[in-house]
Amino acid sequence: IVLNTIEANMRTSDLLRQSQSLTGELQRQQGELKQTNDRLEQQAENLQKSETLLKTQQEELRRTNDELQQKAQLLSEQMRQVEYKNEEIELAKAALEEKAEQLALNSRYKSQFLANMSHELRTPLNSLLILAKLLADNAGDNLTPKQIDYAQTIYAAGADLLSLISDILDLAKIESGTVTLDVSALRMADLKDYVERTFRPTALEKQLEFTVTIDPQLAAIETDEKRLQQILKNLLSNAFKFTRQGSVELRVGCVPSGWPAGNARLDGAAKVIAFAVADTGIGIPADQQKINFEAFQQADGTTSRHYGGTGLGLSISRELAGLLGGEIAVTSAPGGGSSFVLYLPLLHAELRAAPPVALPAGTARERIAAAAAPAVPVARVDDDRDSVGPDDRVLLIIEDDARFAATLLEVAREHGFKGVVAGDGNTGFAQALALQPAAITLDLKLPDADGWMVLDLLKHNAKTRHIPVSVVSLKEHTHRSLHMGAVAVMHKGATREVLQEALAKTRSLLERESKVLLLADRDAARRADIEAGLRGAGVAITSTALGREALAALRTTQFDCVVLGPELGDMSAVQLLRTVAESAAVTEMPFVVCGTDSLGGLENAELGRLAEILVLKKAPTRKAMLEEAALFLHQTLSGLPDDSRSLLGARGSDRGLVNRKILIVDDDVRNVFALTGALEQHGMTVLNAEDGKEGIEVLQENPDVEAVLMDIMMPGLDGYDTIRIVRGLEQFKELPIIAVTAKAMKGDREKCIAAGASDYIAKPVNVEQLASLLRVWLNR
Repeated sequence: IVLNTIEANMRTSDLLRQSQSLTGELQRQQGELKQTNDRLEQQAENLQKSETLLKTQQEELRRTNDELQQKAQLLSEQMRQVEYKNEEIELAKAALEEKAEQLALNSRYKSQFLANMSHELRTPLNSLLILAKLLADNAGDNLTPKQIDYAQTIYAAGADLLSLISDILDLAKIESGTVTLDVSALRMADLKDYVERTFRPTALEKQLEFTVTIDPQLAAIETDEKRLQQILKNLLSNAFKFTRQGSVELRVGCVPSGWPAGNARLDGAAKVIAFAVADTGIGIPADQQKINFEAFQQADGTTSRHYGGTGLGLSISRELAGLLGGEIAVTSAPGGGSSFVLYLPLLHAELRAAPPVALPAGTARERIAAAAAPAVPVARVDDDRDSVGPDDRVLLIIEDDARFAATLLEVAREHGFKGVVAGDGNTGFAQALALQPAAITLDLKLPDADGWMVLDLLKHNAKTRHIPVSVVSLKEHTHRSLHMGAVAVMHKGATREVLQEALAKTRSLLERESKVLLLADRDAARRADIEAGLRGAGVAITSTALGREALAALRTTQFDCVVLGPELGDMSAVQLLRTVAESAAVTEMPFVVCGTDSLGGLENAELGRLAEILVLKKAPTRKAMLEEAALFLHQTLSGLPDDSRSLLGARGSDRGLVNRKILIVDDDVRNVFALTGALEQHGMTVLNAEDGKEGIEVLQENPDVEAVLMDIMMPGLDGYDTIRIVRGLEQFKELPIIAVTAKAMKGDREKCIAAGASDYIAKPVNVEQLASLLRVWLNR
C-alpha cells in the first residue's frame, strides 16, 4: 500500500509536472496564438485599409479611364479632321500644280503667240520696207522728188512699226527667260556720244535744253552696252515726249545710297552708278507711278489721249534693269516734272569668265579696278577711240578674241597706228563707215556674222571698198581672201614677227605716193581707154602690148594690180597667165582680164582653172574692169577721173549675182514679189514656190538653181523639214540654202544651221546684206 501510494504519488507528481509543463506550453502557445491573432487582426486591419485604398484607386482609375476615353474620342475626331485637312491640302496642292502648269503653258503659249505674231507682222512689213526702199532709191530715175519723199515716208513709218514689233518681241523674250546678256566694259565717253547723237536733234527740234553730265572720275562700267542704251533710250524718249518746255537732263555718277531697299545685288555692290533722267514735263501722279511700269500702261490711256505710245518702254526697262542687277526708281509730281533713276552696280556680278588679257596701261578696265575691287577680267580691250584725232592713222580691229586683239593693238601702235577694236561684225562694219579707218584687220570667225559677208560688205560699199583689209583666218583661206580684195592674210597662231610684217606691208601700201599698175593689151585704143579711166592721183601705169615685156616687168616689179587684154602682141592672156602660174612667183599679185566676153568657151574655162591658182578676176565690161582694178589698187572714187567715177556710181547689175538662178520658197506672195524685184535689180533670175513641197518639186525640175531662200514658217511642210529633205537629195547636198525667218527668237539661227541651212537672215530682210550673203555663197 505504501509502495503503491508512493508509486501513485510519484506518478501523480510526474503527471503534475507534465501537467504543469503542458500548462506552460499551453500558455506559451496561447501567447503565441494571441500574438498571431494580434498580427492577424493587424493584417486584417491593413487589408481593410488596402481594400479601401484599392477602392479609391479603382475609382480614380475609372475616372481616368473615362477621361482617356473622352480624350481618345477627341483625338480620333481630330485625326479625322487632320485627314480631311490633308485631303484638302493635297487637292489644293494638285490644283496649284495644275494652275502652275497652266500658267507655264500659258506663258509659253503667250511667248509663242508673240513670236508668231512677230513673224506675221514682220512678213508683210518685210515686203513693205523692201518695196519702199526700191522706190526711194529710184533705180529707174522715173519718180518725182515728191514721190521719192512719199516712198521715204513709207519706209520711215515701216521702220517705226518694226521698232514696235521689236519691243513686243523683247517683252516676250524677257517673260520667257530667253534674254542673254553680253557684258563688257562700256566707256562713259561712248555712252555720252550715243545719247548726244540720238537725242540732240530731238532737243533742237522741240527747243528744249538738253544736258548730259557724267562724273569725270567715272571712266567705264561693266554692263551690257546694248541693254543699257535701250533703257536710257526709253527713259529719255519718255522725258522728251512728256516735256513741252524747259529741259531734259541725264546725270551719271556714283552714289552711296538711294536705291529701293531689298535689292541684294545693289546692296552688296562695291559701287553703285546712278543714271538719272530728269525733265520739267507734265509729271506723274503718285497713284500712277507704280502702275506705269506695267506692260501696256500709259499716263493717259483714253481714246482722246494727247501722248502716243504703247506703254511697253518702262515695263521693258524695268525688266532689263533687273537682268543687269539694278533697279529703276521714280520721283514725280503733277506739273513738277519727273526724275527716273536707274541704279546699276559698277561691276557686273555675272560677267562671263575670260582669260587674263595683257592690256596697255591706263585702260578702262584698270580705271574700273581702281574705283572698285575686286576686278574681273573683261572680254574687250581698251583701245584708242577716245584719243583719235583728225590726222591720226586708225587701224580698225574687228576681232572677238580679246587676247589676240590686244596683241594686234600693241603691234599697230608700234607701227604708228591708233587702234579701235570692234568685237563683232555688225559693229565693225558700222565703225568702218563712221571712222573711215586707214586699214582694217578682220577675223573671219565672228560671233554674230560670217566674216566673209563682212569682207564682202566692206568691198562692195563705195565708202569702204578702198580701205586695205588684212584677214585673220586659216592658211587655206588665203587665196579666197585675196580674191575678195584682202591685202594680206594673218593667222592667229602666227608669231609676233609675222603680224608685224603684215602690218608693215599695210603701212607701206598706205605711205606709198602712188600705186603701180601693169597694163598689157595688144589693142592700143583699149590701152589708152583703160589708162584714161584709171590714171589719176596716186596711180603709176606701166603699159605694154607684148606678153614677154609684161613677164619681164612682173619678174622685176611688185605691181599692185595687173590688167590684161584678151590678146597681147605675141601671146594670149591665157598663155601669159599660165606662164605666171607655172612660175609660182607672183601667185598673190591680182590680175584682171578685161574683154572676156570676146573669148571662147575653152579660154573662159581655162581662165576659171587659172583663177583657182592665181588671184584672177574676169571683167567683161569697162565698168567691171574699173571696179576690179580700183578694188585691188585701193582707190577711192574721188581719186578716179570724172567719167570713171560717174560710170562706177551708175546703177547696174551686180556682176557677182548677174544671171545667177535662185529659188525663193515662201508662202507669202508679197514677200516673193518684193524679194524678186530686189534681186532682179541685181541681174538675178528668180524662181518661186509657195510651200516646201512645191519648192522641192521646182528644185528637181530646175537642177541648175544655184541658191535657195527658204522661209521657215510655212503651212504643211515648214522650212526646217524642207531643208532636211533637200539635203537628203544627193544632187543638192552642197546647194547654198539661206534660211529666212521673222521669228527671231533665241536659238533660231542654230536650229536653221542644224537643219542644214548654209546661213540665216532675219526679216525684215536687209537687201544689201542679202546680196552680200548670196555673193559669198555663190562665189565660193
